[in-house]
Amino acid sequence: MARWNRAIAALPFRQGKVLDVGCAFGFATLLLARKGYQTVGVDNSPRYIAWAKRRHPQGEFRRCQL
Repeated sequence: MARWNRAIAALPFRQGKVLDVGCAFGFATLLLARKGYQTVGVDNSPRYIAWAKRRHPQGEFRRCQL
């Protein structure tokens, strides 16, 4: 968790939109949203996307192959 907080604190902006590519179950996506960022999480796995949507129902998650 501390690693993610340091990474978020190091972002060059404090608000805005973030695309979380390879979001898996949405852990970082949720942390960013809680800090006020507008987030979209994308992952190739329908299982991970379903899990992310259960963890963060208000979040935007998309299945996407990159």
